[in-house]
Amino acid sequence: MRYKIHRTKFYYHRVSASGIILTFLLFFCVIPNFCFAETETVSQLSEQEIRSIYDKCWQLLTRIHIDKHGLDKAIELYEKVLAVAPHHRDIHWKLSESTFKKAEAMGNDAKSLVVYKKALNYAKIARKAYPDSIEAHFWVGCCSARIAEIIYGIRALPIINEAKTELKLTIELNPDHRFAILAAAILAQTYTDAPWPLRNLKKAEQYAKEAVRKDRNLAYASVTLARVFKKQKKKTRAREEAVRCLTILEPTYIWDAELYNRPDARRLLSEIDNHQ
Repeated sequence: MRYKIHRTKFYYHRVSASGIILTFLLFFCVIPNFCFAETETVSQLSEQEIRSIYDKCWQLLTRIHIDKHGLDKAIELYEKVLAVAPHHRDIHWKLSESTFKKAEAMGNDAKSLVVYKKALNYAKIARKAYPDSIEAHFWVGCCSARIAEIIYGIRALPIINEAKTELKLTIELNPDHRFAILAAAILAQTYTDAPWPLRNLKKAEQYAKEAVRKDRNLAYASVTLARVFKKQKKKTRAREEAVRCLTILEPTYIWDAELYNRPDARRLLSEIDNHQ
């Protein structure tokens, strides 16, 4: 009996030793290689492939006035890039842009405010990682300006100041960059709509005229200048600029022109004609 027990123990130890060796091979040789292969498949995304995704997203964004679902598709594609290339220079500001557009389509209310804040967070991540990024500074400024517009009143004053700082910095970094031109138009709107004491119609006119001068096809700049003129009681000039906005044949951003700028110009003309 003792002999059999001894043999059994010996067999047990042999199996245990084999098991240890097998476990070692699995965890240190087979499994790591398998995991590496899987990770490599997921994370291997070349710069060219990322740029190709960005191009596709841009095409989707330029058609949101025709297909609003394209915006969700673009965000989904950007999120896939974020998952595999979270440190790519452009990913966070692009997510900020598309998320901003998502919020814009919702209107200015409490629900859209949450989405605007999400867009702002993406922009701030981009700004922290790349302090020299014009796009990052622009979207921090743009998102802040829109959030301030929704909040309004005294609570909005520090947010407006942040927006102004970031938008002015965008212009300083490269005055001819497309986002710098948009920044000038947003500053014009901010100085027009801001509560006292930040409202400044003279500066609003200067920024709006600069944006129009640099891009005559920027419908947003045109309707913003028309609104500035109306605030200044220059109704004739306001009407002329609003009409010009509606007659721009090839707007720089056709989707914004169709969804927002042209409807704003029509409302403005109606207010002027009705002496409002």
